[in-house]
Amino acid sequence: DKFNFVEVVLFATHKDHERCGFGGLLSSLILHKSFEVQCDKVLLRASKAATPFWCSQGFKAYSYGSSDSLGAYNDTHCLQLPETCQMKRDIKDKFRWVELSLSKCRNVDQMVGDA
Repeated sequence: DKFNFVEVVLFATHKDHERCGFGGLLSSLILHKSFEVQCDKVLLRASKAATPFWCSQGFKAYSYGSSDSLGAYNDTHCLQLPETCQMKRDIKDKFRWVELSLSKCRNVDQMVGDA
């Protein structure tokens, strides 16, 4: 089988930058670039602490049966980290991910500048 997917190997923002929109912007760039290169899925393994963030970005826990060759491929060929949850997001349509995330980051930047 041939798969068109992106695997996110490592993704993090520094604690000082949490809740500023930068993680959402990085996630948006991954989705945008994945769509550009005609990948229709993004797979990753999230730590338990990061799972709520990824859920907020539209990812869902990805459990699969023996007939799911993409899940089986991911389990045997992609990076495995202990105590992580496999997650997936399907990309069906082009969306304005990057523009929306950039506007959120600008709003945060303005709020910080006004303080």
